[in-house]
Amino acid sequence: MGDAVVSVGQVCAEIPLPPVSAVQVLNSSGGLGDRAGAPDVVVNQGSAAALTPQQVGCRLRPGEFHVFPLTSPATGKPVALYAIADGPEAELTLLLTDD
Repeated sequence: MGDAVVSVGQVCAEIPLPPVSAVQVLNSSGGLGDRAGAPDVVVNQGSAAALTPQQVGCRLRPGEFHVFPLTSPATGKPVALYAIADGPEAELTLLLTDD
């Protein structure tokens, strides 16, 4: 379908997406690869992501990616994607996957 770059803040927020079956999420903070001081991002589907008091979601370090399915296996309905960063100037690159 295409890709998009979104900024991620230090407060959990939903990432608005069109209806898609899955999304590949890359932590592109500071460019690709490990850059000293670039923030980690925690991403979760279906409920809010959290850093503390306990991590909820998948932690992506700069340059790491993960594929998140965006339909509930139980209901087949779409689920939302949420993210939170552990520092300023975080960004994610999203590759949207259609059915």
